[in-house]
Parts: sequence; structure tokens; C-alpha cells
Amino acid sequence: MKQQDDKVARKTRPGVQAQSPQWDAARYRLILEIANEGVWCIDAESRTDYVNPKMAALLGYRVEEMLGRPMVDFLDPEIVVQANSNVERRRAGIAEEHESRLVHRDGTLLDVHMSTSPIQDEKGQYAGALAMVTDISARKRAEQALRVSEERFRALWEAAVDAIVVLDAKNRILYANTSLFGMFGYRSEELVGKDIAMLQPERLRERHRRALRNYLSTGHRLLDWRGTRVIGLHRDGREFPIEVSFSEIRIGGEIYFAGFIRDISERELMTRREKARTQVLQMIAADAPLRDVLHAIVASMEAQHTGTMCSVLLLDDDGVHVHAGAAPSLPVAYTNAIDGAPIGER
Repeated sequence: MKQQDDKVARKTRPGVQAQSPQWDAARYRLILEIANEGVWCIDAESRTDYVNPKMAALLGYRVEEMLGRPMVDFLDPEIVVQANSNVERRRAGIAEEHESRLVHRDGTLLDVHMSTSPIQDEKGQYAGALAMVTDISARKRAEQALRVSEERFRALWEAAVDAIVVLDAKNRILYANTSLFGMFGYRSEELVGKDIAMLQPERLRERHRRALRNYLSTGHRLLDWRGTRVIGLHRDGREFPIEVSFSEIRIGGEIYFAGFIRDISERELMTRREKARTQVLQMIAADAPLRDVLHAIVASMEAQHTGTMCSVLLLDDDGVHVHAGAAPSLPVAYTNAIDGAPIGER
């Protein structure tokens, strides 16, 4: 008796009613009508069977203007073949998410994301497809703008004469432009992931590493990282002057260092050359002895070309014999051997 009373109570409890299939259909339709996403349903012949107001508005139509029209009427002609292929997958019972491109009533193109599922009739046969459609045009434009920006940045990055490099907090090379590899004579795979200290002579590496450790632990720099002259080491063992400028950057809480490296060999050569020229002119203006002037010329030539030894040879008054004018770096035996040597007949 109690069980029967409980059944009666459940049936008559306020707010609880048995729902009819018609009520459920109306409820589902209401949900689709107010959905924030476009809803698009096609029949087995790919004609528009249903669209919600959001979908119609997305393309600039009223709902009734889309009903009964083929799906291809609203597709970018360039993707019709792909769209037909998608329909064939629905016929095979495959549901998937994909991107597509639709045509607005005014002719503009819309990039959309579609989540599509096949619809089957009571016999299990393909009866059409249902798609949830989201406008991603703004995202696509942003992505395109980002790609253009990245391409421009990449072009500038690679065209830069100076080497550009990004390091992690362990001093390892993460990214670099081609100028870095050309400047130091390495291939990309030989440097990326390696300690940048390898681009300095061995005697200088520990000082560099110590300065980095001190900065990371205290925030105080032992070395100036902006426009600093240091010595670089080419792969062939040749040392050359470089100017470096590095700045700290933080991404996602991680510390990185971005910097520029410039080969200043030519600049320093020009500086030495101008300094030597000025010195020689000052000596001449001061009526310095000829031998001192010649020695200064030789010294400047040797300073401009590391590893070379120079000499200045003069002719005696007879125009036939060599007179060793200046050869301060050459052995005395060389000077003695050429001094007074004949070079031709009068």
C-alpha cells in the first residue's frame, strides 16, 4: 500500500510533469534558435533544411531566404571540391571538425570553423548533416597579420649585417641569423644549443661565464653589455675584435638575452690607419729625421696587417744601389744583406 502511495506522490509532486515528444522537439528548437553559434542542417541532397537566426545573420540573410537552397550557393567556389569531399565523409558516417570558407551576401568571404555530424533516418540511411558554425574571420585576419609581421621580421633579421642572437639563461644560443654563422665560420647546427662563450678565446670564457652567474644571482653586472668591445674567435682560430650589445628579456617568467654582435675589424683598421697617417704628418711637419719618419710608416703598416713585417727601401744618390731605409721588425742580417746591393746599371 505504501509503495502505491509513493507512486501517486511522485506523479502529483508539484513542478514535475511527464514530457511529450512534441514538447522535447519544441525545447530543442528553442535552444537552437537562441544559440550563439550558427546551426546549419542540410538534407541528403545537400540542400539547406534548417538554419538558425545566428547562421542566417552570419551570412547576411533571413532564415527563409536560405531554406531549400543548395549548400554550394553559400560556399567560396574555390573550396567546393573540398566541401563535396566532406559531404561524402558524412555519408560514410564520419563526424569531424574542419575549417571552411563561406560567402556573405555582400560578397565578402568568411572563414568559419565547422563541427559537423551525419544525420541518419530511422533505417540508418544518410539523411543529411548538421553543422555548428563559428565565425573565425577575425582570428584568421589576426593570424595572417601575424604571419606577415613575422615574415617582415624574418626578412629584416636575415638581412641584418650585424649578427643577431637570442640566448637562454644558461648562455646557450637559441636563435641566430645567418650573419652570426658567417661571421664566425660555423654552420647553424654547430652553434644552436651551444654555449656562446665558445665564440671567444679560451682565456676569456670563464670571465664571461662568471659575469653571467653573478648577474643572474644578484642582478648586478660585472660586465657592460652595451656597445662593449671584446675579442671573438673564428672557427679557423683567428681572433678578431667584435662589439656586443645584449639586453635581458622575460617571456613567460623565463629570462632570455637578445643581442647584436658586430665585427669591428674594418673599423679598427681604419682607425689605426688614420692614427698612423696623422702621426707621420706630424713628424714631417716637425722636421723629424727621415729615418724616424720611415720607421713610423713601417710600424703603421705592420699594425694594420697583423703578422706582416715591412721594410722601406731607398736608392743611393747614384740611383744604382739599394739603401736600407727602415726595417725595424726584420732581422739585422736582412738589412745588412740588402744595404748597398746593386739593382741595375746607370
